[in-house]
Amino acid sequence: MLLGVVLIGFSMTAAGEPPAEGADEVKLINETIVIEDAVFAWEHVSVVGPGLPDAHIDHRAYLVENAEFRIYGLHLTWNDTVYTVCDVTVKFDDIGFVLEDITLKDGNPDVSRCEANCA
Repeated sequence: MLLGVVLIGFSMTAAGEPPAEGADEVKLINETIVIEDAVFAWEHVSVVGPGLPDAHIDHRAYLVENAEFRIYGLHLTWNDTVYTVCDVTVKFDDIGFVLEDITLKDGNPDVSRCEANCA
């Protein structure tokens, strides 16, 4: 399953967890990141959740002209380097999203592992 072009190769650990011994750490705190004129592709993804319609998307493309979100606490580990992201605003301007082979299903997935990591 390919979740997104920018997330390939990352593993996530619970916020507040210290970096592994010997790992380098890069901190990004109280910053604003602007991503513009890019395209993200999601391929071969299955999404299960209560209230979702049972549907399949063969191919669709969308444009997000302007949006932003905040990250309050996140650790990403990539090649023995821990990236600590705290209080960061990410702004998107003219971002394309391409969806290929996406399946949506109504159901109750087991998200206990995700919830435990966010506690």
